[in-house]
Order: sequence, then structure tokens, then C-alpha cells
Amino acid sequence: VVHLNSTSNTAFFSEQINFTMTIECCTCVGIVALLDDTQIVGVGSFLGGEVAFSLSNLTAGAHQMIAQYLGDATTASANSSVLALL
Repeated sequence: VVHLNSTSNTAFFSEQINFTMTIECCTCVGIVALLDDTQIVGVGSFLGGEVAFSLSNLTAGAHQMIAQYLGDATTASANSSVLALL
């Protein structure tokens, strides 16, 4: 299970928003991505615990953010629920 949280639920022009992604898996490692709808806006490595992304280039208005774990040799890929920014 993948979880995504943010420091804000609104997006203003040039506002920095911090996102935290966690995966309920003790042995997961691999690549994670942060998506704004279908566009990748951040990529990182997951080695357990959590991954943090900071964005300040979102446009003002609504965004549908999704955290995506791309899987590894023993764990299937998974997406978080949509985190809506207004």
C-alpha cells in the first residue's frame, strides 16, 4: 500500500509544497515517482521508510497528485490514492 501526504491541499503559483510518500512494505526497494495527473514531476529512490519531494513549480489551481512505486523483484508496482490539490 502506497500513501501520499502533502503540507498543503491548495496550489498557488510558486508556492513550495512538500510531499511525503510511504510504502507499507518492510523489504521494498526501487524507484518511486510523483505524478501530477499523468505527468511525472519527481523521481526518487526508495530504500524503506519514506521519500520526500518538494515542488514549487506547480501552476495555481487543481492538481491530481499520485505517488507511484514501480516495484522490485519481489513486490509488484502500486499507486497511492489521488491526493487532490485545489
